[in-house]
Amino acid sequence: MNVLRRKFLKKSFAFLSLAGLSSLSVFNFFGSKSGRTFRQLLSQFSQDKVDRNRHYLYDWDKEKMQEKLYDFSVWHQEIHDFFRSLPSSQIPSQGAIVELGVFMGDSAQILKDSFGSHRYMGVEFFDYNFVEGIIFTDVRKLADLEHKAALVWNDLSSWQGSPRSRMAGFQWAKRNLQSGGLYIDEAASQLPSDLDTRGLKLVYQGARFTVFRKV
Repeated sequence: MNVLRRKFLKKSFAFLSLAGLSSLSVFNFFGSKSGRTFRQLLSQFSQDKVDRNRHYLYDWDKEKMQEKLYDFSVWHQEIHDFFRSLPSSQIPSQGAIVELGVFMGDSAQILKDSFGSHRYMGVEFFDYNFVEGIIFTDVRKLADLEHKAALVWNDLSSWQGSPRSRMAGFQWAKRNLQSGGLYIDEAASQLPSDLDTRGLKLVYQGARFTVFRKV
């Protein structure tokens, strides 16, 4: 994210906080959902990435580093700026800050710094970097876990590659988010065209992520 956009975000969130508004503004810059339905994604990807290779993130990270194209500090810069700029008044005061998909824990630390370590809960399939506050399980097995959440960031692989895991995370978030809580997903152009967002209000669209509020 460039400096001007980061300043714009911070000023926007500061204004919203001072104004006492109950929801974020909609920045509809980047289009709508993808043209593919969830069923089409399932047909295209017969297995999620983790089913093909349990440690696929290790291989993926190594490959990208060799190509000199991948760096978490750059890849997640926009979402990290969003978390740092988000006023606490924009999410419920009670409930967990949930990160679905943790990997090395870079974003986990941002969330802990922004909202408090005591509220953080991560979900990851494999222990990549000994990050505290994580449940190690397949997100598709979370159906029976009820846990009130104020914010859920679905950072599990991607819809284009792991649609089953991504949908499981989405459905868990819808069930467990408190009213007024935020759900964060990929850019709108990556979402299934038939994603059932009833009960969620679109409040922000960025270049790499989309934010909904539970109504």
